[in-house]
Amino acid sequence: MKLTVAQKLAVMISGAVLALIVVGINGIVQLRLANEKIQEFNQNTLPSIDVIDEAMTATQRLRANAQTYVFSDDPAQVADYEKRTLDYSKKIAEILKRYEKLVSNETDREQLEADKAAQSAVHAVVEKIQEKMHANQRPQAQAITLNELRTVTTKLADVLDVHSRYNEKLAEDMHLASERDMARAWKLSVFLMLAGMLIAVGLGLNFARMLQKQLGGEPNEVAQAARAIAEGDLTVL
Repeated sequence: MKLTVAQKLAVMISGAVLALIVVGINGIVQLRLANEKIQEFNQNTLPSIDVIDEAMTATQRLRANAQTYVFSDDPAQVADYEKRTLDYSKKIAEILKRYEKLVSNETDREQLEADKAAQSAVHAVVEKIQEKMHANQRPQAQAITLNELRTVTTKLADVLDVHSRYNEKLAEDMHLASERDMARAWKLSVFLMLAGMLIAVGLGLNFARMLQKQLGGEPNEVAQAARAIAEGDLTVL
């Protein structure tokens, strides 16, 4: 099909515009994907790390308060640290309950269940210590604190640490994936821009050759010949 000059020009412009549109759409898509990863990190991964750290801190404070509870000779201090110890035990359970909304996958859920199991063991020992203290069996309460409580709180701290490291690995993987996506998007955008430029240049050169062929020469030379003929100079023919 033979195209007119206007049609050829329209094809050239359309090709260039299409290439730019594709580049723009690719950029929008990649930015949206990157934004989704950032939102997931801010709304899930980062809070997950913070919550587990909060549980680890509460575990350390529980152990310290329990020791003061069973070794203090001040009745007022004993009552105060008994309450603090129980409060920290309950606080850890509440923290892990909050974490349920942040679970990201099945592995994360399994680790949360391990955290809860370790916390339950800690709470059981705390109640055992409290029972001995109320029965005026301080030496037994002290022995339980130094042995059983230390064992179960260490276990809880260990599983929380494993969980925290898992969340940190998720955050690192997400960061690397985001960097790969951005690098891939950049390469694709550069490729599409270069392809668009090559298409535009190719269409432009082709258009110029076809125009020259139809006019019989360069446009300015044809125009000069036309003016000369209009003035009566036929030597240009």
